Amino acid sequence: MNNQRAVIIGAVAAGGSAAFKIKRINPEMEVKVFEADQFFSYAACGLPYYISDVIKDYSSMIMRTEKDFHAGAGAELYPRHRVNELDLDRREILVESLAENKQKKYPFDQLLLATGASPIMPRFEGMELEGVFALRTLKQGLSLKDFARKKDVRKIVIVGGSYLGLELAESFRALGKDVRLLEKMPQVMGSLDPDMAGLLEDELQHKGVVLHKNEALLGFEGDAKGKLRKAVSTRSSYEADLAVVALGVKPNSELAQNAGIKLGAGGAISIDRRLQTSAPGVYSAGDCAEAYHLILKQNVYLPLGTTANKQGRIAGENMCGGNAVFPGTLGSAVVKVFDLLAARTGLSEKEARANTIPFDSVTIKSLDHAAYYPGSRPLHVKLIFNPADGRLLGGQLVGSEKGVKRADIIATAISAGLTAGDLGEVDMAYAPPYSRVWDPLTVAANAAISKIRTAY
Repeated sequence: MNNQRAVIIGAVAAGGSAAFKIKRINPEMEVKVFEADQFFSYAACGLPYYISDVIKDYSSMIMRTEKDFHAGAGAELYPRHRVNELDLDRREILVESLAENKQKKYPFDQLLLATGASPIMPRFEGMELEGVFALRTLKQGLSLKDFARKKDVRKIVIVGGSYLGLELAESFRALGKDVRLLEKMPQVMGSLDPDMAGLLEDELQHKGVVLHKNEALLGFEGDAKGKLRKAVSTRSSYEADLAVVALGVKPNSELAQNAGIKLGAGGAISIDRRLQTSAPGVYSAGDCAEAYHLILKQNVYLPLGTTANKQGRIAGENMCGGNAVFPGTLGSAVVKVFDLLAARTGLSEKEARANTIPFDSVTIKSLDHAAYYPGSRPLHVKLIFNPADGRLLGGQLVGSEKGVKRADIIATAISAGLTAGDLGEVDMAYAPPYSRVWDPLTVAANAAISKIRTAY
């Protein structure tokens, strides 16, 4: 495939990973990467910490420079080049240079759609007002940080208790702002079960965030100069100098849809385990595409940075004639909320119920290390399992940084098809500063085993 021409649309996560993988496998293959934004290959997950100045230099979040693409990998990168049309019959794309306002066609043999996702922005009244933001791209992060640090910006309203919403609540409080968070659902963090999410809600309020649950945004009001002044909800209106809409993301799949490529879960681009779309020689990866779920055994829309980078590498290999398969996702994620962290993997109770999967669960409260060693902190562990055979289905943890990364052990156990009994027998490392003689996961697993024996 030395003479093949590979075109990649998108250069933030999956696109960059694919380009570098292709050039490592086949240095002779022509690779062109098009990115509509001026910024590319950056760690968007660091943006809330850039807002609060924990990360002071945004360039530290840039993973690969233009030189890395060109001189390092030998791939041709085209920033500020937007792909407007995809012609599958002619095997070419129509690209607009945003700097020159000119269009040009480029041919391809292998194509990767890594167009990412965009913030969900309902058509609320007043969305155009100065002071209303979304946060998805580095460019948006730069603008939001500049605006938030103005002295006359005191009252901030966050719409949505997502990962981003909670991280921004902490960031704005670190800047000394008054923060109000509106969540239309009965809980924040819908990927957690209510009992675990409640611990985060307590932490938010303890740290001075005014939390409104079961309260949806209706729109924004501004002054005569077009500046934001109020956020209006289903219950009241609140003064606001700045508002961030953090309601999640939707896949950028319009380009694929317009070309006749099949869409799937959540409107994302439909793919098989090799990342192949419904069009021959066209692949998709990252936040615009589906992902195979290890437990559900079907594709879902679950946009995560870790998944995007893994999928990008697999797509790159297959664009070189390989046969790599995406192993699957468990939706493993972790979020920091002031002094608490929450991690989750696999299915929640709500997800198991929605997919008619039999389940039971146990929740225990332990400590992240030995009680007699200074600095131990509470650790809440929840295991979700099949009551028939004890097979692990999911896990959630809330506690300290030291404690919640045990979610990785649960993810490993689920991936390996282990039961609660198997987890209870794992030989886990112990020393007083790092764990207890009975590790919290061992305690939770044993509680699950006891429940199965007693109830079933």
